[in-house]
Amino acid sequence: MRTGLPPSRLTWAVMFVSLDYACSLSAGGVVTRPSTASSMGFGPTISATVQLPREYQSSAGIEWTHAGSRVDVWRLGMDYGFTSLPESTGRLAWEITARGGVLRSASETGSGLGPFGGASVAALLRLASQPEPWDPAGLVDTVPLVVLEAGVNALAPPGRSMLAEFSTRLLLRVQVSSSLLP
Repeated sequence: MRTGLPPSRLTWAVMFVSLDYACSLSAGGVVTRPSTASSMGFGPTISATVQLPREYQSSAGIEWTHAGSRVDVWRLGMDYGFTSLPESTGRLAWEITARGGVLRSASETGSGLGPFGGASVAALLRLASQPEPWDPAGLVDTVPLVVLEAGVNALAPPGRSMLAEFSTRLLLRVQVSSSLLP
């Protein structure tokens, strides 16, 4: 594939862009309860997010969830939201996210792929103390966070009418950013 830039310039361009953004990786558990089902689903969930711009006010990402409920087996989706990170004097912040993607329906509802969408509100708790401004920083800053998220989703498994679902996720998130740029 030809990009039009020599490899060295492309490498520098990618490095420069990555310095201006922060990313985070999250892993944890999810509990889901469809509005019409009498059972709950439990399972793992992982997500990767990029904060846009560096001021961390908006974020975009991808997530995978294996809830294992009677409605769906797994989900793969994109999300977009607004995030505030903990201030230097506190440890708590908030996040509002909208998501959408595709789900794999459970065999009880007829196998196949269908869409889903939803919204969530999360509380973020910073685990590490905020470093002092005069402390020397490395090339990469990491911030561990515990995330408690509550959401409402609309599921459309094939062969069934649309279902409402309530979900709760508890995640450990590690945010990584470069400290080379202010």
